[in-house]
Amino acid sequence: MPVLAKNNKFPKLSNQWESVNVKGMFFCGVLSHERDFKKTASGFIHGFRYCVRTLVHFIEERFHAVPYPSRQIACNAESFTRETVTRLAKNSALWQEFGFLADLIIVRDGKTATYYEELPRKYIAECNYGANDHYYVITLEFGKICGDPFAIERKPVPDQAAVGTFLHPVVRRYQASKLIGELHILEDLYTDWTHPEKHVKPMRQFYEDSVMGKKLKMMGHMMSKM
Repeated sequence: MPVLAKNNKFPKLSNQWESVNVKGMFFCGVLSHERDFKKTASGFIHGFRYCVRTLVHFIEERFHAVPYPSRQIACNAESFTRETVTRLAKNSALWQEFGFLADLIIVRDGKTATYYEELPRKYIAECNYGANDHYYVITLEFGKICGDPFAIERKPVPDQAAVGTFLHPVVRRYQASKLIGELHILEDLYTDWTHPEKHVKPMRQFYEDSVMGKKLKMMGHMMSKM
């Protein structure tokens, strides 16, 4: 019998939606909402459909030796920026599962880079991906609302992106479990993060500084735990 959680309404699950005490028993649909209860959209079809897709990849990898889907990309800041901007413009999984599902770029030996899509963010930290010395976790997240939610004072400039309250991209740079830098991209009410100066330039600079091994500047980013 699976251990239950959340007032016995859900099975207690791992970050791969597997029962924590019955190995090989996975849950999808509404029951998978235990992992992000009252935080994102996994309790509804418009959210858990993306989790189901990721779960299928996990099962294929574990039981059928099919590697999790990925693609090789050029190992430079221009490539990282282009891939990130393209994904933000086209994907809906990071939108619906904000802060929960994440894209991942792993840099190996400073020469090759691999792009993975739609992994549970907490799973990245606990699996082999999170043991790498150089990787980026890309999410869409809402900021915190302080005070009157109907009178929010917006600060629509790139160096104030971290205090934005609307949905916006966040790129985090890790060295194994250590958070090296965190970039918040300015929110946009039309969710169009392609403006050359407001969005693309800060992202490219963040990637460039990281790839070059420079200390990451505090340009719209702040440190936090995964």
